[in-house]
Amino acid sequence: MAGAFALYTAAGFLLVPRLVQSQIRSNIAKTYHRVAQVGEVRFNPFTFVLEIDNFALPDIDGRPMLQFVRLHIDFELISILRRALSYKSIALELPAALVVVRPDGTLNLVDLAPPEQQPKTAKPPDEDQDLPRLFIEAFTVNNGRIDFEDQSRPSRFATALKPITFALRNFSTFGTGDNAYSLEAESVLGEHLFLARTPECQTSELERRVRVYEYPCGNGLGLHSRRGCVRGPGGNLRPDR
Repeated sequence: MAGAFALYTAAGFLLVPRLVQSQIRSNIAKTYHRVAQVGEVRFNPFTFVLEIDNFALPDIDGRPMLQFVRLHIDFELISILRRALSYKSIALELPAALVVVRPDGTLNLVDLAPPEQQPKTAKPPDEDQDLPRLFIEAFTVNNGRIDFEDQSRPSRFATALKPITFALRNFSTFGTGDNAYSLEAESVLGEHLFLARTPECQTSELERRVRVYEYPCGNGLGLHSRRGCVRGPGGNLRPDR
């Protein structure tokens, strides 16, 4: 018994991190033919907490397209009873994305599609197929940023959206969670966006939960140059007064 416990402990603390690190690198190399940066990986076999540091995925130009400083995943053993993947918390620290319009007008985000791996005849999705059973008690994004560059213009344009924070609470794909969230972001030019949904906020009340502060700047981001309405799938969302 003592030997099995020692083996389980050693495998959890030492073997699992190496396997995770190796799998991330090999899968990205095989799928995208690029080298991903993966820093230290830690796993606690008793609390089922996984942490990955300093991840970066480059685009085909070699620039870091997606990256984060730390990913924290706290998996719950109650998943066995729920028959669903259950997470107490998922936290993403200092994530960053680089969005580039190249000189030929193409977007670097297309590099996320695996090259020439899509079948010629795609199988139609099964309409009766259920979503995977998933429950997340808390998902957070802290101090994120999105950098944008437009190299297709006569003069290069660049800006950034930072910091970006996001919080999702009691998310569920099988109807047992609140699915409450909040999103806040600010551009380098002072534009501020805040979106929120709480359990007591019904769809018809959403327009009172949205605040958009906009300033004349000619930023090219597709934002209005004045404080005004935001048009969404359900109509106009007016700024919160």
